[in-house]
Amino acid sequence: MRIKGTVTDASGARLPGVNVIVQGTLTGATTDLDGKYSLEVPDLNVILTFSFIGYAQQTVAAEGKAVVNVI
Repeated sequence: MRIKGTVTDASGARLPGVNVIVQGTLTGATTDLDGKYSLEVPDLNVILTFSFIGYAQQTVAAEGKAVVNVI
């Protein structure tokens, strides 16, 4: 299964270089120049952790969604 999405800041600017990790695994990805990421997951009920220098780390449950966008 694949989860993808876009990471933006509060003003809507897309953030490149954000680390996206599936909690409890070594599976992860980094957002591209357009703030987009895509990664393989065992199922769609995983928890994703987003981290970026200068921003608070954020944890988001996918809750069965194949697209998870984060602000």
